[in-house]
Amino acid sequence: MLSSSAVYVGGSDNTEGLQGSRIRSNFVGCLRKVEFTADTLNLNLIELGRLGNKLINVHGNIQFMCQEVEAADPITFTNKESFLILPSWEGTRTGSISFKIRTNEPNGLLMYNSGATTAGGDFFAFEMMDGHIYLLLNLGSGAVKVKASNRRVDDGHWHAITLRRSGESNQLDLEGALFVGGVGTSLDAIVVPVELWTGTLRYGYVGCMRDLVVNGNAIDIATYAKKQDSGSIRPACHTLPPQCDSQPCMNGGVCSEGWNRFICDCSATGFVGPTCGKDATTLNFNGDQYLRVSLPDESHTQAEDLVLRFRTTRPSGLLLASTTEKTTDRLEVAMELGRIKLAIHLGDKEKIMHAGSGLNDNQWHTLRMSRRGRSVELKVDDEPAVLDEVSGKHTTLEFRTMHIGAVIGLGPPAPQQSTTGAGGVRETPNFVGHMQQLVFNGDRFFDTARTGQVANMEVTAKFGKKELVVHHPVTFKSKHTFVGLSQLKAYSTMNLYFQFKTLEPNGLILYNVGKGQDFVAIELVNGHLHYLFNLGDRAWRVRSNTRNTLNDNRWHAVTIGRPTPRQHTLMVDDMIATVSSAGNNIHLDLDGILYVGGVPKSMYSTLPKMVQSKHGFEGCLASLDLNGDTPDPTRDALIPSTSVVAGCDGPSTKCSPHACANRGVCIQQWNSYTCDCDMTSFTGPTCSDGKFFNIPFLIKLDLLIFSNYLFAESSAYEFEPTHGVITFTFPLDKRPDTKADLLALGFITNRDKATLVRIDSSNTNDFMELGIVDGNIIMVYNMGTEDHPIGEMATKVNDGQYHVIRFTRSGANSTFQLDDYNVQIIQPKGKQLIVFNSQSRIQIGGRLNSIKRTIEQPFEGIISGLVFNGLRVLDLASERDPRINIQGDVTLLLSLPLAVSGSIRPTRPSGRIQGETQISRMQQTTATGGSDTDDIVFSGSGCGADDDEDCATTLDTGSGDDLITPVFIPTTTPKPRKTTTTPSPRKRPTEGSGKHCEDDDEDCEQGSGSGELSGVRPKVTPDDIFFPSTAVVTTTTTRASINAHTPTLQRPTLAPITHLSEPTTRASRGKTGDFFSPFPTTSLPPILLATTDRPIVFVNYDDSHGRRPKTEYGGSPGSNAESTALVIGIIAGILIAIVLIILLVYKCRSRSEGSYKIDESKNYQFAASGGVGVPGNSLMLNGQRPPQMNGNLKMGEKANKLPKKKDLKDIKEWYV
Repeated sequence: MLSSSAVYVGGSDNTEGLQGSRIRSNFVGCLRKVEFTADTLNLNLIELGRLGNKLINVHGNIQFMCQEVEAADPITFTNKESFLILPSWEGTRTGSISFKIRTNEPNGLLMYNSGATTAGGDFFAFEMMDGHIYLLLNLGSGAVKVKASNRRVDDGHWHAITLRRSGESNQLDLEGALFVGGVGTSLDAIVVPVELWTGTLRYGYVGCMRDLVVNGNAIDIATYAKKQDSGSIRPACHTLPPQCDSQPCMNGGVCSEGWNRFICDCSATGFVGPTCGKDATTLNFNGDQYLRVSLPDESHTQAEDLVLRFRTTRPSGLLLASTTEKTTDRLEVAMELGRIKLAIHLGDKEKIMHAGSGLNDNQWHTLRMSRRGRSVELKVDDEPAVLDEVSGKHTTLEFRTMHIGAVIGLGPPAPQQSTTGAGGVRETPNFVGHMQQLVFNGDRFFDTARTGQVANMEVTAKFGKKELVVHHPVTFKSKHTFVGLSQLKAYSTMNLYFQFKTLEPNGLILYNVGKGQDFVAIELVNGHLHYLFNLGDRAWRVRSNTRNTLNDNRWHAVTIGRPTPRQHTLMVDDMIATVSSAGNNIHLDLDGILYVGGVPKSMYSTLPKMVQSKHGFEGCLASLDLNGDTPDPTRDALIPSTSVVAGCDGPSTKCSPHACANRGVCIQQWNSYTCDCDMTSFTGPTCSDGKFFNIPFLIKLDLLIFSNYLFAESSAYEFEPTHGVITFTFPLDKRPDTKADLLALGFITNRDKATLVRIDSSNTNDFMELGIVDGNIIMVYNMGTEDHPIGEMATKVNDGQYHVIRFTRSGANSTFQLDDYNVQIIQPKGKQLIVFNSQSRIQIGGRLNSIKRTIEQPFEGIISGLVFNGLRVLDLASERDPRINIQGDVTLLLSLPLAVSGSIRPTRPSGRIQGETQISRMQQTTATGGSDTDDIVFSGSGCGADDDEDCATTLDTGSGDDLITPVFIPTTTPKPRKTTTTPSPRKRPTEGSGKHCEDDDEDCEQGSGSGELSGVRPKVTPDDIFFPSTAVVTTTTTRASINAHTPTLQRPTLAPITHLSEPTTRASRGKTGDFFSPFPTTSLPPILLATTDRPIVFVNYDDSHGRRPKTEYGGSPGSNAESTALVIGIIAGILIAIVLIILLVYKCRSRSEGSYKIDESKNYQFAASGGVGVPGNSLMLNGQRPPQMNGNLKMGEKANKLPKKKDLKDIKEWYV
């Protein structure tokens, strides 16, 4: 018969003492249903206990529920810096932790939960050392370290680890977070127990983990990883093929297999990095030099790893020593008689070991020392390791300072002495030689000292020259391409390295978006590197501080580091910049793809505001090291690009001296070049393109008016006699303070006093003003001290010619250049202010007096191509920019569609100032060789002198199919204008091409260059305009000194002309019935050729107006006029000289009216000439009215007769 007095469920107070019990511990787990049945008694013990029945006594912390423990998704720690932070383990007296691991790496911190923040507090930890699992536990009475596995677990298979506390031991007070995979980083220094060797040596766990269960609760570590370090901790657990098969280690590095990664041992080489691809930092010691590292606090270690590479010819010398002022503990490594001596002094005991021999052979040798508690291993090169143990009860090394090369400036123990094994003292000299690869407990002292990332290092030794080793380069062939790589692993650390070479000043190099506001970006801005990041509080920028820009087609090395949680460094070519971040966030929570070389086009508008790039990087990247990862952008890209190729080729198209015209600055780009045209008053790819507008450089004939069309930079505006002004106003929040300014523009005027440009400050008296005083151009500026005038006083600019101004200011100093004259320079003496404060507005065309509502010193003429500090104000005006305000009579000069295949470079006149003429300044394209081409009509001989007889003719040949496209486009409003001529003291070309009438009154006649041009402009209807499809003219050269007519400049108002190409001789009729009859040709060789690519526009006027209309024409000079001037003069000069003189005298005396009627009874049309195609000749016209046109042009049936004064009729005018 069974007699029962008590029933125990799950255990008892003394399980081992129970009668018949064979077990010692209580049950840990979940019981769902426990029933006790005896005869008619049936008790549900668990239910009674939950209801608090008096029959049931509950002991301990029992939860009346069972939670299903489901196997969570596994995760993979991909590098030794990755870690997770979980809630603290609540295991005061009882509790359990279990998990499974899988790895092939022998060392790593698995788990650590600290108690108090001071050393000696409660903690527990799991670590793996040399393939074995160790449990560390401190319940307050001291740390206990237990080897939990008898066999190695780094075999690549799953292994389960379980810890249970039964409550029999002391209480475990854990207040800190539970770290998994590593100890991580925090603002407060994490106290790592000296017994936790993997924490001291910075061995993070690399491998897989799953099924973490804490106190019976499953922990979804995959979700924690996704919320924290999603880049370094990846979901799932996969096994990759061997990584060393691809031989990733370079320069003699030794490759070993890690968990889905390769590990390169570079300690025996002169290189560092994940693949041994970077040149190692070398320190040179001369016996008095040293490197000293001072730690902020005392350091305590029971395990040390030391690697050092050295070369010397001295038999003895100190390599490394640790010291502290509190104890006699010391670690010393030195050369002694050609051997390595290791001395470890702990407490009152010292262990001395020796290794190697004959090491002072001036060859590189590698030293490795490893201590684990009492065990010490010393090895030199490939020799067998020397093993020994430290005696005594002390195993903890205490130190505060590390000395390399020499111990300088410390008290006892004597820095220059070392204790021998016999207890004596032997002096250790300082080291003379070279050192590399110093790594102590994971700290690379030499690399850190070179980058200057920490301030606790003192270096007097000299750094060796670091060779820039470039490996695995790739080329981004376009600024609109990119590649996508795996997410950047930079949660708590940042160690990026790469090299780049480019010619582009701007471009996005790297970008990775994060969670919330977090992001990281690297970009080039104006040739300087910017490193930008946001940890969640605000965005920060670190800018490279190199002296020169980096887009110089040279390799530059970039290192980005994070030595402390708040310190961020950017080093470019040994020049380091540092910024300290603020805020509570210290982790960079990135998410998604790492973009290299740019981002998709749609993303640029969504980038953080601090990122300035609008396109990607174009150039070469190499030696990519992303926190230990070395991806290949061409092979490892998740988003590949065909425009990213392996290798690095230089620019295929390079700058040349003649790449940019008109003094444009050639800027070499990666596969091309561009021209900076800001200081040229031109635009276009080569500073030779632009818009066309008419200028007063005309040759008037009775029948034809040919006008030269000059190229003008960007938009051009005409300021009328009734005055006007263009004002650009800077926004209130974007008013620049400048130390340097740049202004360039082109202009034409006849005024001797005017203000062209004025820039004012909003809150000071700072100003800049460009104006004309007595015909001279002068710039006056004041930065707050005094006015500084600078200008060109040797020539007048109110000559109706096109002039270009180039002005630069740097502080109070400035330069000024007019056209091709010498550069004027001023450097004011004394103390000068250098900043133009708060630039508020730019006025063009005068100074606006808002109080009087007047324009002071108004400008009259044309201004084009104005550029101020890269701001093209006139272009903005033409685009109706809201910052632009136009007041008064200011008109935009539109472009005319004229195609030109060649141009004229006139010869400088003999005996005159060697400044380029009007045409040469505007069209500085040298004619190319070849004589089988056609030439175009231009006015004058091409030299720009007042008289063709002053010109020296040079035989050049044209190139291409040259065109003449005469076009008339009238304005809608009559603008009477008085034309004046101011002689230039330097005899620069003045308006017109003939002699001035004031030289001889008999050469002047009304209506041909003297007096006013006034009257009402006739209205032109579409029926008055004719478009003949062919206009071919043949004529001979005429040399005459007839005054040139100077009409006013007009605005184009007509739409582009329709292109007609079918030749015809049929007469074209207009509204009034006028017709054009063809002209016969002479036996002389035709020298004027015109193509049919564009039509000639003829406009008929009613003679009732009685005034000549102001007109505007299209035309372009030929490219080889210089070469034909002499030949034509010889052929035609003798034939026309007598007729020319007679006609000139007759005309001057027979004309007395300033205006005349147009006889509509005569209309003319150019007929096709049989001489088309004769090369090497061009029409050179330097007079106004060549008599009879030498038979090439017939004026009615009486054209061959000299007219009498009494029956002289007004001659029909054509504008071509």
